[in-house]
Amino acid sequence: MKIGIIGYAKPELESLLQAYAVKKVLEDQAVDCYWYRKRDNITYKAVRTTRKRNLLDALSGRQHVHVDMNEAKTAMEGFIKEKLSLNPNKSERTDSFVIVNYKATIDTTNSTANYIDFYQRSFEPKAEITETLMLCGLEDYEKIMGETIKNQAYVFMDSETDKSGIIPSIRKIARANNLEVISKAYNRTYYGFEKVTEIFTPSEYLAYIRDAKLVVTDSFTTAYFAILMKKPLICYDQGMTQGKIKRFLQKLSLMDNYCTMKLSNTSLTAYNIKHPNKVSKQLKKYREELTDYLFELVGAYNLDQPVNCPTKITRGECCGCYACKEVCPTDAIQMVMDKEGFYYPHVNKEKCIHCGLCERVCVKKENSQIVSYEPDYPKVYCAINKDESARMISTSGGVFHVLSKYAIEQREGVVFGVKFDENMNAVSTSARTMNDVKAFYGSKYVKSEIDGVYAKVKEQLNEGKFVLYSGLPCECAGLKAYLRKDYENLFISEILCHAAPSPKVFKNYLKFLSIKYKSPITNVVFRDKRDGWLIHKCSMVIEFKDRKPLVVNSRRNNYFRNFLLDNIQRPGCSQCSFVGRSRVGDITIGDFWGIHHIDEEMFDDKGTSAIMVNTEKGKKVLEELKDSFNMKEKSIKELFKYNHSKPCPYKPERTEIFKRLGKENINPLLESFNDLKNKVAKDIVTKDTATKEVVD
Repeated sequence: MKIGIIGYAKPELESLLQAYAVKKVLEDQAVDCYWYRKRDNITYKAVRTTRKRNLLDALSGRQHVHVDMNEAKTAMEGFIKEKLSLNPNKSERTDSFVIVNYKATIDTTNSTANYIDFYQRSFEPKAEITETLMLCGLEDYEKIMGETIKNQAYVFMDSETDKSGIIPSIRKIARANNLEVISKAYNRTYYGFEKVTEIFTPSEYLAYIRDAKLVVTDSFTTAYFAILMKKPLICYDQGMTQGKIKRFLQKLSLMDNYCTMKLSNTSLTAYNIKHPNKVSKQLKKYREELTDYLFELVGAYNLDQPVNCPTKITRGECCGCYACKEVCPTDAIQMVMDKEGFYYPHVNKEKCIHCGLCERVCVKKENSQIVSYEPDYPKVYCAINKDESARMISTSGGVFHVLSKYAIEQREGVVFGVKFDENMNAVSTSARTMNDVKAFYGSKYVKSEIDGVYAKVKEQLNEGKFVLYSGLPCECAGLKAYLRKDYENLFISEILCHAAPSPKVFKNYLKFLSIKYKSPITNVVFRDKRDGWLIHKCSMVIEFKDRKPLVVNSRRNNYFRNFLLDNIQRPGCSQCSFVGRSRVGDITIGDFWGIHHIDEEMFDDKGTSAIMVNTEKGKKVLEELKDSFNMKEKSIKELFKYNHSKPCPYKPERTEIFKRLGKENINPLLESFNDLKNKVAKDIVTKDTATKEVVD
C-alpha cells in the first residue's frame, strides 16, 4: 500500500514532525510513504509576510527575527530527505493521502472518498484527543533529535503573544535560578528577551526542549513534547489554541501546569510534571487509539491492499511463509509485525535490485508447490503408535515420534520442528537427539517464528544430512519454493492445519495467566489426553515456574475456544491454498477426527492419527516404519468427513476481537466471544499435582 504525505509550500516545524510521525507508524505496518508539496498562495505570499512584519514593527517598536527564507527552505528540505528519507521531487500514484499542516493535525483522503477532517474529529464528545504528533512516543522522536546546542542552562519559551502578562514572571523565575531565556523566534514576535533563537528544523527544536530546565509555551506542540520529555512546564492558551491546551492538561490531570495569572513561585520543581508514569500510560493509550484511527482512515488494514513487496499479493492472500524474505539476495525484504501480531513482507527499495526472485517463489502466485499426484495417490491411513508412552505424550496417535526416531537413529539426520523457547515464543528450530525432539511433541496452536530456518535446512541438506521438516503446509510450501529444487535427503511432513492463531493474542493471554497466578509460565500443553483424546474431553495444561500446573478443559478455555471458532487466525487462513487434497508434503499428518464413527477398532480415546501419503518418497518411508503402527488404510472421503477440507471463514467476530485487542483485558475480551461460557461449571477442584479449572 502507498500513502502520499502532503506538506505545504513553506514547511512548518509542526508539519514536518507530523510527517515524521505519520510516516513512522505507517511504515512500521509496511505501508510505503511518499512526500508531496501543496502550495498555499494566500497564506504564504512573501509580500504579505513582509507587510505584516513592517506593520508590527511600526506599531510596537519591537524587534522581529528576519529569517532568511532560502536558508530555512534548504534546512527544511534537508530534514525531509535525511531524517524522513522522503524525496520531495518524486511523484507516485498512491492509494490514500495524509495532509499535514500547521495545526498539528491531519486530514486524510483516498481515491474513493472526500477529505476527512481529522482536526474536527479531535474533540468530538466521545473522542479522545487525537493530535497527530501523539502518533509517536519519545523513543521515536529521540531518533531525530539534534545534538546539544546551548551549554548554558536556560528556559525555553515558545509563545505567540503575552496577553496573560506572564513574561515578567518568567524573567523572575529565570533570574532566581540563574537561567538564560531562549525564545523560539522562527516567524514569532520578540518580547524583549536578550536571546532570540532561529530554529530551522525539528531536530533543533526537539533538542532545545530536551535540554531546557523549564519550558514555557502557549503552543500545543511544545506543550506535548515537554510533557513527553517530562520537563518542568508552564503553559497557557492564546490565539488559535484557546482552550485546546487546557482540555489537554485536564485529561492528563496536569492543571497545576496551567497558568492564568502572574506566577509567584520561582522554584523549578513547582512546575514538574506530576505523576509522570501515570501521564505516560495515558499518552500511550491515546497513541494506540490514534494509530488505529489513522489506519482506519487510510485503509491500511484492508485485506485487498497489496503487501509492501514486489510479490504483488494482498494482505488477505499472504500466508507469512517467509519465502520472499529468505530468498532475497540483497536482504531487501524484512518481515514486519502488524498490530494483530502477524508478519508481512516489507521491501527496502534502496536495496531492491528488481531481480524478481521474491515473486517467483511466492506460494500464493504460480509457485504453490502443491503435489501433482501420481496414479493411486494420495493414500490415506489411520494409525496408532504401538509405543504407548510415546503416544500419550503426543497430541494424536504418535506418528511424529516414529518419524523423528527414523530420521535421527536410522538416517543419522536432523529434525526441524516447533517448540516454545524460554520466553514462550513458538519457534521453528532443529533437534539432533530424541531428547531434544521431545520439545516438538504436542500441537502448538499459535503461529510460529520461522525466520532464518530455511537457510539452516538448506545448509544441512547441502552437507548431505537427512532432514525431516515438520511445519504448517504454507511453511512447507515456502521451504520448497525457497530451495528451488528437490532434495532426495529431504522428507517433508506437513501438519493437517486448522488455522494459525495470532502470537500477540497468545502472548497477551499468557501474560494474563502469569499475573493472575503470580508465576512465569514455562510450558503449555494444548491437548493433554489424561481425560481423553476427543476434543470435549482433552485438557489444556499450563505449567508454571513457581506453582503447580493449571489444568483447564481445552474446548471451554477462552483462548482455545476462540481458536476453534476461527476468531484469532491469520487473515490469509481464510484464503488457504493447502486444504483438502491440495498437499505439499511427502506425507500429511494430523488427527483422524470421527474415527470412532468410522472404525471403532481404531479408537480407544487415546489418540488416532491420520496419514496422507502424497509422494513415492512418502510411501517408501512409511513402508519402512509400518511395523511401528497399528494401521489401516482408509479413503480420502472418510478422512475429510470430519476433518475440514475448506479454508476457515473470515468472521465478523474476528474483526471485532482484533479491533479491541490491546484496549481491553485479554481474558474478558476472549470470554465475550466464547459461546460455551454460560455452560461452564465454576467449581474448582484441587488435585495432588494440579489445580483444575474448567475455564480461565
